[in-house]
Amino acid sequence: VLTLVERIGLEPTRTLLNQQSGLKALGGTSDMRVLMESPDPRAQFAISHFCHWAIRHGGSLIAAMGGLDAIAFTGGIGEHAAPIRARITAGLSYLPASVHVVPAAEERQIARDAMTLLG
Repeated sequence: VLTLVERIGLEPTRTLLNQQSGLKALGGTSDMRVLMESPDPRAQFAISHFCHWAIRHGGSLIAAMGGLDAIAFTGGIGEHAAPIRARITAGLSYLPASVHVVPAAEERQIARDAMTLLG
């Protein structure tokens, strides 16, 4: 990151990392729905990469916690991308864990936080 800042500057580096990296850089878009519908090999690679890293990081966190009882998926991909959930849970299938899909309900939490601030 520091080399990027030195070569292209802070703002271009910030834009690169925050808006042009990850799924978008690998598959052309950050929209998982679009990637899942695309036959483009780049899109399929982006999905495989995403799942690989989710399994890798999840496994690392599970090891650090000493195990788990359940895996909860939430948010856009977690709630609405069953094939992605299936690939991730297949990668963690050695674990004796139940799998749950939990609606994110961000709007409800934002309203609760606002009410707390307003007293």
